[in-house]
Amino acid sequence: MDSNDSLTLYGSATVYQIVAHLTCLCFLAELFIRVTAFRRLVYAVKDLWCVFDMILVTLLVLETWVLGTLAAVSGMSFTGGFKLMVVFRVLRLLRVLRLARVLQHLPELMVIVKGLGLAIRAIAVVISLLGIIVYVGAIIFRGLLEGTALGARWFPDVPSAMGTLLLDCTLSGSRGTPLIREAYQEGIWYAVPVLLFVLLANVTMMGVLAGLLVQTVKTVAEVEQEEKSVKQLVNTMDKLWSCVLAVDGDNSRTIDEAEFRNLMSKRDTAKILHHMNVDVDGLVDLSGFFFDQKNGKLGRKDFLKMVLDLRGSKKATVKDHVETRKFLCAELKRVSQCPVADASG
Repeated sequence: MDSNDSLTLYGSATVYQIVAHLTCLCFLAELFIRVTAFRRLVYAVKDLWCVFDMILVTLLVLETWVLGTLAAVSGMSFTGGFKLMVVFRVLRLLRVLRLARVLQHLPELMVIVKGLGLAIRAIAVVISLLGIIVYVGAIIFRGLLEGTALGARWFPDVPSAMGTLLLDCTLSGSRGTPLIREAYQEGIWYAVPVLLFVLLANVTMMGVLAGLLVQTVKTVAEVEQEEKSVKQLVNTMDKLWSCVLAVDGDNSRTIDEAEFRNLMSKRDTAKILHHMNVDVDGLVDLSGFFFDQKNGKLGRKDFLKMVLDLRGSKKATVKDHVETRKFLCAELKRVSQCPVADASG
C-alpha cells in the first residue's frame, strides 16, 4: 500500500508481481486442500469460514489473474473514465479481511465481538438519543450566542453548531474545557449552558455507552465461562462414571454401598471429586441415606445427581426446599400409617 503506486499488476515492480502470484497460488492451494478434505462438497458450503475463504480467494484470483491479464493484454488505462482502478483498490484492501480468521483462535477477542453484536441495538438507541441531544443543543446555542464573537466563531449555523458540540464537547478528551473557558470570557451565563451540555452529553451519555459495553462484554464472558464449565463438568462426570463401572463387580451398571466404599478408597476418584469441588467427607457421610432411598443401588442418573448436589458451588433453590417438604410429608404419612403396638402385647 505504501510503496506500490501502480494500479495494475503488470505495471508494478517485479518483486510485487512475484509475491502477488505466489500469494494467489498459495491461497488457492490451501482452499483446494480444505474443500477436498470434506467428505461432500455440501459440507464445505455449510462451513462459514470455508465460504468466507472461498469469497476472498475468488476476489484474489479475479484481481491477480483475470483483471491483471486483461489489463496486460489490452493495455487498458485505468486513469481515464473507466474507473476500474477503484475495483483494484478495493480488491487489494479485501485481502486484509483474511485476518478475521484469527478471531476464531483468540477467544478473548470473540467475547468482545459477541458482546458488541448483542449490544448493537442498545448502542444504536444511545447514539440516536445522543444525536437528538446534539441537534437540540445546536439549535439552542445557535440562538443563545447569536450576535456574539463566540457564536460567530463556533456556532454560525446549526450544522456548524452540531459539529462543535459533537467534536469539542461530546467526543473531546478535554471535555469541552477550552470552549467553556472561552464562553466564560463572554459571560458566565454563556459558560454555564456549555458546562451543562458537557455534563449531559459527555459525562452522562458517553458514560452510559461505556457502561453498556462493559456490562454486555462481562455478561458474554460469564456465559462463555459457564458453557466451558458445563462442558468440562460433563467430561468429568463421564470419567467418574467410568471409575464406577471399573468397581462394578456384578456388571449390573449400578453401584451399591460396598462398591461405593471401594470407589471412594481410590486416589483417582478423590482427584475427580476434588476437581468437581465436591465435599468428599459429606458425600461419604450422606451416602447411606441416598442408598436407603434407592433400595441400596444407584444407577448412573441417581449417582451423578447425588455427586452434583454435594458440590461446594451448589446453591439451594426453591425446588430443593419443595423436595424437602415432599420428603418430610411422605415420611410423616408413612409413620402415621404404621400400626401402634398394643401396650399389653
